[in-house]
Amino acid sequence: MYLINIINKLLKKIFYIIYKFLFLIDFIIHKIIRKHFFYWFREFFENDSYKSINLNGKKLVFFTPNEIIDWRVHTLLTKEPETLEWIDQFKGDEIVFW
Repeated sequence: MYLINIINKLLKKIFYIIYKFLFLIDFIIHKIIRKHFFYWFREFFENDSYKSINLNGKKLVFFTPNEIIDWRVHTLLTKEPETLEWIDQFKGDEIVFW
């Protein structure tokens, strides 16, 4: 477990360096053509951050901006049976649950 933590910290630092490098490229491009390409990356990441699961024949869509929320969505059907029973008691066709 200790080794996994060290590897995760190292990977995070490596990706931070890559991020800073891309940030520098974005800065240079902005100085030349007055456009930021980082905004496009943000849009692409946000569009890819929606996950859906099927529950009782209905499609549930979740916004998963980070790894923890993504894990929660993938384990929802096995980790939260009481919550799912509670939600099943809701009535109506169009329910928004916050």
